[in-house]
Amino acid sequence: MMQTTLIAILLLVDAGLIYAFWQFSRRRTIEADVVSELADERRQIEDLRTSVRREIAEGQARMREVSDRVSRMAVEAEQEVKGSGSVMREEVEKVLSGFGGTLQGPLAELAARQEQVLGLLRKLESERNLLRKLLARAEMMCKALDEKAPFEEVMSEMREKKYTDARSLLAQGNSVPKVAVEVDLSEAEVRLLAGIAASSGKSL
Repeated sequence: MMQTTLIAILLLVDAGLIYAFWQFSRRRTIEADVVSELADERRQIEDLRTSVRREIAEGQARMREVSDRVSRMAVEAEQEVKGSGSVMREEVEKVLSGFGGTLQGPLAELAARQEQVLGLLRKLESERNLLRKLLARAEMMCKALDEKAPFEEVMSEMREKKYTDARSLLAQGNSVPKVAVEVDLSEAEVRLLAGIAASSGKSL
């Protein structure tokens, strides 16, 4: 009975030792795998760093090359512009001179048309003044034919209207003979009105 118990205990101890050794061996294997994976990761990182450094160096070299090329092109373009400045100026002057010759005809025609329009406007203004005078005279004639209006009052208004028109025409710079014909007054009366207007202007 005692021997059987001892054998059983020894077997359990051996089984425990075997299990412990197995666990230890398994842990060592896992640790070895982890170390191997870490080493692989480190090698990959180093390779990546090397590749990145190489690409950065190549990019910097390309940038320096492009910068140098652009600088050379800028210098060449500046020299070319300076060299061709006189030629471009001559070409521009030729184009502008041709353009001016092309516009000379239309501009002259435009000026002629403008003068025609101004002439029409002056003629219209003159006709409007004439119509205004005719209307005023017609109004005066209607008053003269009106039995209710005193004849002397009507004649006085007609005379005053002529004087007013004469003063207005003189102020516009018209000559005495022309004003006399326009307002149907004698030149003496128009000269008298002109003298009165001149005296009033001096007194002011």
